[in-house]
Amino acid sequence: MQTNAKQLPTRILAIGKGQYHINYAVQQGFDEQGNDDFNYITAHVNGEPTYDLLVKSIIADKYTVDDELAVINNYNCDKDVQQYVDYLQFRELAKWIAIEDRLLTLDEVSAYNASLKKIRVTIPLSKVVEGGAYAQLADMLLKTRVIHTTINNTIVVYLSHIEPEHLSILQSDADVIID
Repeated sequence: MQTNAKQLPTRILAIGKGQYHINYAVQQGFDEQGNDDFNYITAHVNGEPTYDLLVKSIIADKYTVDDELAVINNYNCDKDVQQYVDYLQFRELAKWIAIEDRLLTLDEVSAYNASLKKIRVTIPLSKVVEGGAYAQLADMLLKTRVIHTTINNTIVVYLSHIEPEHLSILQSDADVIID
């Protein structure tokens, strides 16, 4: 949840009865009188703030259990794949926030989140089937389940990295879209 305070928060705040808050993505500003004003994200932690519980709490602050199940089930039905990619990216972000032992700024969280972005490559299906220009790539990617077909006879691949020599080949193909 988005939180605002007049003092810089601590990373972990004990709020009593075995309850804690983990605070992150702090951005300092000023109120109308010119006094410090801090905006940040707070996730509620119900129990001792271990790494696992911090990760779960940060994720639960953004996704309810029903939301998580819907995202995962939609992905398994080849629907809303981008939502699943976004969900996995947020999970990685939550793990990083939980393992850091300091209060993170909004700029730090944004920069780390940006580093987790996947490269989306859209290729015509005809180019990845047997005999197509990218058939070997498709065989490899299918084994790791990063490839998805769509209604308009294209496949979408989500990659963390593309080697420069592969990128130049894909970029020179007018039928390939790289986001």
